Amino acid sequence: MSLRLVNVVGTRAVRGEHQALLAWYTDHVHQLMAFEGLEGAVLHRRQDATGVVAPPGAQAAAPEYLCLYDFASRAAFEAYEQSPVHADAARDRQLGWGRDGIEITLREAFERLHTSQTAMGLDAAGPAGNAGVAPIGDPIWAPQSVEAWVAPRQAAFERALSARCVASASARFSLLRAVPQTPKVADYLVVQALPAQPTMLDATATATARLAWQAQYQALRQWRR
Repeated sequence: MSLRLVNVVGTRAVRGEHQALLAWYTDHVHQLMAFEGLEGAVLHRRQDATGVVAPPGAQAAAPEYLCLYDFASRAAFEAYEQSPVHADAARDRQLGWGRDGIEITLREAFERLHTSQTAMGLDAAGPAGNAGVAPIGDPIWAPQSVEAWVAPRQAAFERALSARCVASASARFSLLRAVPQTPKVADYLVVQALPAQPTMLDATATATARLAWQAQYQALRQWRR
């Protein structure tokens, strides 16, 4: 069975022009949605005053913005990468505000190993092209804790991450694993809706793992078919 794929793109507003960045993303993602294999996207912004307990520098290393692009399979994502839609969007970014106004700090494809209900907008229902206001209580608008782990590809570590999410009483979480043979910043992403009771990973599970960064994010925009 083919796993769903999430293309995670981290960016920052180079000159602090956040409203311009949001306007750019609105046009950019609508352009990308012309590719039928792209099923949706959610844009998040890092919340700097999080109170998250993390190693020194772990929050500072987290991308300022995260946009998650949802594909039904790796094959759909690979077709998108070779599509005229992707090529046109890349060209337009170099010709417009995005050339100097936005910096890509992370771009990595992940397989979705597990999703409990919905986290970070994955599988969130919404009207076609929806971007912005959603009903109060829609789970994508709850704050999200995101962790990026560097670790060997091991089933034991994946089970430990999932078990910790369940133990933390988080109703919504996703575990994402980096696609092999692609440039990697992180091997795993863990996304949890807040609030969640903090729990520790077993020392055995983390013996060969390192937390690369950790931060809290808030959803800003959602696009769905």
